Amino acid sequence: MNVVVAASASVGYVCGASSTYNASGGSATTIFKTTDGGATWFRLPGLRYPTQIAKNCYALLAPDASTVWAAMADGYLVKSADGGVTWALVSTPFSGSNQPSLRSICSPDGGLNIWALGTYNCEMGVA
Repeated sequence: MNVVVAASASVGYVCGASSTYNASGGSATTIFKTTDGGATWFRLPGLRYPTQIAKNCYALLAPDASTVWAAMADGYLVKSADGGVTWALVSTPFSGSNQPSLRSICSPDGGLNIWALGTYNCEMGVA
């Protein structure tokens, strides 16, 4: 696991890359969630848009218990508005193969706008 973030006193998320291989032979992104303050964790459904997203996850942002953003390798940024049940790929100026990995994300306004820091560049993306 690469990062942990608390959305509230009871809800939190951790992410990384899984050693479980997907159908195409690569690793699948892994995100776990707790709803009891970290006593137990469960794996969230695989990130699919429209197929499995298999990228290392480097940063999470959870401005509330339902909303979570994940920043990944190759410029991928995904968002869930339902506590990690479903995910949507967010378009960024640097999404796609051989793009800077997003290593850090933050929000100056509670998750309405996202600032993302990549491996090679510092870019701000509005999502």
